[in-house]
Amino acid sequence: KERRGSEDIAKKLESDSLTIQVKVGEDDRLFGSVTAQNITDLLAEKGYQFDRRAIQLTEPIRALGAYTIDVRLSADVLAKVKLWVVKD
Repeated sequence: KERRGSEDIAKKLESDSLTIQVKVGEDDRLFGSVTAQNITDLLAEKGYQFDRRAIQLTEPIRALGAYTIDVRLSADVLAKVKLWVVKD
C-alpha cells in the first residue's frame, strides 16, 4: 500500500518540472549554487513535502541548464524530476 502511494507520487513528480531563477555574473556563472535544500523548497511550493535528504545530488548545481534530479521516495521508489536553472 505504501509502495503504491510512493509510485503514484513518483508519477506526478516525473510529469512535472521545476524552474529556479538564479543570479548570474560574468559568463553566466552562478552566484553560489543550487542545493538540495533549494530543490526541497521548490517542491514544497508545489505541494510536495520531502526531507532534503530525499534529494539525491552528487554535488551542488553551479551552472545554468536542465538537470534530472533523483528524489528517493522510499527504499525502492526513485522519482526523476526535471529541473531548469535559468537566469533571474
